[in-house]
Amino acid sequence: MPHSPAPWRLADCDQDISRDIVESSDGDRIAILCEHDTGEDAWERDGANKRLIVAAPDLLEACKSALRVLRCHCANGDDGQEYQAIQKLVGAIALATI
Repeated sequence: MPHSPAPWRLADCDQDISRDIVESSDGDRIAILCEHDTGEDAWERDGANKRLIVAAPDLLEACKSALRVLRCHCANGDDGQEYQAIQKLVGAIALATI
């Protein structure tokens, strides 16, 4: 089953300032994010994690595009770094789509 349509966004959660809701472009609720990290850099880390989650569908599409380009390029000859990049992209796409 495909994921909810992009773009994803953080929606306001008026009920509790320690929670955020991730919504799809059509308003479906994808996730409720609770801030639970502690420490001096917790606020920055929580924000970075939220931005990464919201960017997930765009990152997945970017990985798929990069994989297509690298596979075409590598068809002309195999370079070790390109092969490793292909393997990382294949792994990341698999994690997101299994």
